[in-house]
This record gives sequence, C-alpha cells and structure tokens, in this order.
Amino acid sequence: MAIDLQSMTARVRAWAPAEWAAGMACALAGAGLLVWAVRLWSEWEKNPDLSHGFLALPAVVLLWQRAREHAAGGRGLGAGWQTGLAAVGGAGLCVASLFATVYAVAMDWSAVPTLFLLSAVAATAMALAAVLAAGRAVRWIRPGWTVLVMLAVVLLSAPLPPATYARLTMGLQEMITVGVVETLRLFGVPALRMGNVINLGTTSVGVEEACSGVRSLVSCVLAGLVLSALLLRSPWRRAVLVGLAAPLALLTNFARSLTLTLLARNGVDIAGAWHDGLGYAVLGATTCLLGALAFGLEEKTPVATGAPPVSDDGVRLRGWRLASSTVLACLALAAGWF
Repeated sequence: MAIDLQSMTARVRAWAPAEWAAGMACALAGAGLLVWAVRLWSEWEKNPDLSHGFLALPAVVLLWQRAREHAAGGRGLGAGWQTGLAAVGGAGLCVASLFATVYAVAMDWSAVPTLFLLSAVAATAMALAAVLAAGRAVRWIRPGWTVLVMLAVVLLSAPLPPATYARLTMGLQEMITVGVVETLRLFGVPALRMGNVINLGTTSVGVEEACSGVRSLVSCVLAGLVLSALLLRSPWRRAVLVGLAAPLALLTNFARSLTLTLLARNGVDIAGAWHDGLGYAVLGATTCLLGALAFGLEEKTPVATGAPPVSDDGVRLRGWRLASSTVLACLALAAGWF
C-alpha cells in the first residue's frame, strides 16, 4: 500500500499545469456529486420511480473508467473546442445554480423542481470537469458518448418536474388502459373503459400512477444508455440498444397490466403481493433482456486504439489556459454559492 501511495504521489507531483487544473476541476465536480447524492438520498428511498438512483454513483464511476480506457486512442479536445464548451457549460452552470436557489428559497431544498435543478447543476459541473480532463494537453478521458451517458445518469436519477411527470404519467395510463381494453375485446372478453378504470362486469381494475410504467420506462432507458456505453463501441449498435429500451419497457409493462386484469377477472385479489411482485419481476426481466441484447450486440474482436498522438507543445502550453480558468472559476463560484 505504501508503494502504491508513493507512486501515486509521484505521479501527482509530476503533473503539468493543465493536469493540475483538470485535477482540481474533477475534485470539485466529485465533491458536488457527493453532495447531490446526499440531497437525493431521501427521495430515492421514498419514491419507487427513483429506486435506480442508488446505482447512480457506481454507474458514474464505471463510465468514467470506461472513458479513461478509451482515452489513449483519441486526440483529445483542442483549445477551441475546450474554450467554447467551457463558456457554454459555465453559463449553463450559473443559470442552473441561480434557478435552483430561487426555487429553494421560494419552495424548499427538498421540493421536486429544486432537486431537478440541483441535478442539472451536478451534471453541468461534471461536464465542465470532463472538458478539461478530455483536453489535448491532459487526455485522461475520451470525449464522446460515454461522457454524455454519465450526465444522463445524473439527470435521470432526479425526480422529473411535476408538469412533465404528470403529462408523461397520464399519457402512459391512457395508453395502457386503451391497450388492455382493446386486447380483451379482441379475445372476446367483455370490457368497458371509463377513464383509467377498466370495468369487467363483475369487478373493475384501475390503472393508477404506479401502473403507468414510468418506473420501468425510465429505468430501462437508463439501463440501455449505461450498457451501450460500457459494452458497445459502434454507434449503430448503441442506437439499436437504446432505441429498443423504451419499447421493451412499455411492452413488458403492458403485459403486466393485462395479466393483472385477467387475474382480477378470475377473482384474484391483485392488490399487494401480486401487484408489487409482478412489477419487480417485469422490471428485472426487462433489464435482463436488455443485458442479453447488449451482450449479443457486443463486438467480438477488440478495436485497436493505436499509439497516443503527439500533441503540439504550443497547444499543451497555451491552449488550455482560457478554458481551465473559465471552468475553475465557474465551479468555484457554484461551490461558494451553495
């Protein structure tokens, strides 16, 4: 352990100025991510739709490691890209921080809009740190799909804004109700739809918010994104996996609702064990199907990364300064603000 610590200390001492700037940005973003997780923890505990949030931090760590593994074969972001992205990200961080503070003062730090905006702040801080870490003078990570998925993990682990959540839930409830009723009629089972309630004559089944499929939809889309970044390299393979995640989640949730409706028609009490058990079973089965699909799409032959390109000394010495100053100033301002 002592040898490892000495080696690590020696590497840190040998950092170039650009690497020191990237290291400070990553440290600030990492601290912000931990604060974000603490803020969201209680929401993950009480909201079943956000139970996947407990896996957010491990997923971010795995994705960061994957981006590091691919860094050697990339050229890194040039000074122009770094400066432009730093300016846009810095402006976004300031705006998100301002609105998060306004909502926190007007409502509460635990209010849903505040938590969503805090997630936007954390994601933007991560993006700014990634801009420096992916620079041509540093090249700790490779910019691209994996970094974008890291940001999506943070955003999709936060509660959606109330209006967006309501529209999504109502749309899914209506789709499930109509689909189940039409399927029952197709097989000769009399059913009548009254809003989000299915009348079967002898009993009725209500499609509540918990049955809308929001949890499975968000969880499966997130699982598809993470698996595509960890296992796949080809853009079209990633597109196939992510594109199938949402339809697969909707299809399995429809099968669950249809099964519960048929059980209720046969006199089974579907409240409690049946309802929750089928929900978890469907979510697990859908995730396993996505995993199997990802492994099936995975490239069987390793992709050669080649030797790292040699950077121009002028770029290494001068190109990173403006972007680094912008990123560190914005991160320090956000840290002091909160």
